[in-house]
Amino acid sequence: PRAALMAVVVYVVICAGAGIAVGAGVLELILHTLFVAMIGLSVAWLRGKGLQLSKRRFTVRKNLEQRAERNMGLLGALIPRSVHVKMEEAASSGEALKAWTLPHITMLCVKFTPSVSELSMDPETAQSAFELLDDLISALDEVVEEYGMYKYQH
Repeated sequence: PRAALMAVVVYVVICAGAGIAVGAGVLELILHTLFVAMIGLSVAWLRGKGLQLSKRRFTVRKNLEQRAERNMGLLGALIPRSVHVKMEEAASSGEALKAWTLPHITMLCVKFTPSVSELSMDPETAQSAFELLDDLISALDEVVEEYGMYKYQH
């Protein structure tokens, strides 16, 4: 942005000098100089905004990458590597995750689609659906507690 502003100032001075040298009228010279300055300043301002946006996007992307790495580290501490690999493969291929059993571990992955915000249902149906889900999750919690299992929720 600073370099663009300097370029505008230099260009305006050059244009003004050229206008004086060729004997342009004062009004034409002032209008041309204001027009050039306005365009140049607009470009400099837009460039500055673009730079700010690029920096912000870069910072957000870096933060997301760092958080993803930390989450993967946590996931690796909770879940055996072979399970983690199977989950990554299913996620990258777009396949639905299915329950499977390994010695000493059972993994059940659930994803509700469509999301609640995508559903258009009347209030009674929505209430019934949420009550059914609540009953299902409560029953799962009871089984988890009864057998001394660990339930990880994300």
